[in-house]
Amino acid sequence: MKTVSWRHTDWNARHFVFTIGQEVIGQLTFNSSWNFNAVYTDKKNNLRFSQKSLWDRDVIVTQGGKPVGEIKNDF
Repeated sequence: MKTVSWRHTDWNARHFVFTIGQEVIGQLTFNSSWNFNAVYTDKKNNLRFSQKSLWDRDVIVTQGGKPVGEIKNDF
């Protein structure tokens, strides 16, 4: 079994790098500190995370412009 590590690369923790050992396997970048909009990329994937609205904190996950999932933000 391999261990995936992640760390932020900037002072405001909006950009994260995922590694296995010394190899970078993916990156996650949040567009803003005010919402959950983000982009995850690796060798095979490019996923977009888009918050539905200011009042609806649920997040739609898309790949190639097509929805592939949803993250519910409930208490």
